[in-house]
Amino acid sequence: MAQDPLPDSVRNLILTKIPSVLQLEVLLQLYAARPRYLTIREIAQTQRVDRGPLLDQLRVLASHGLAADEAGSEPAFSYAGASPEQDQAVADLAVAYAARPVTVISLIYSRPEEQMRTFADSFRLRQERQDKEPRNE
Repeated sequence: MAQDPLPDSVRNLILTKIPSVLQLEVLLQLYAARPRYLTIREIAQTQRVDRGPLLDQLRVLASHGLAADEAGSEPAFSYAGASPEQDQAVADLAVAYAARPVTVISLIYSRPEEQMRTFADSFRLRQERQDKEPRNE
């Protein structure tokens, strides 16, 4: 028997606001800790990533209305759903990811813009290699 597809609210949330698995996992970490703010250090330790790229990911979540930052000596973030509908979509996402992580991750990686970015990156890397090669003039 085939499993039910992801709810439309979850599909829409992923396709419009969650471009990476790291963002997904950070969002769910913030959601689970709500209303507490988590420091960059706490999130980085849990996710096992460097703080610099993590801060960029958190800022993207904040720009989508999914996280709020707190001023302080060390950046800290909390979950911040912009609406009851968004809160429900994130709750549904947490359930879906726990039950069907491969389905959720597959949706993230099947995004058309992710495919285009990968395609574009291949040209960028090729150009960078060409720029580094010595020229015979």
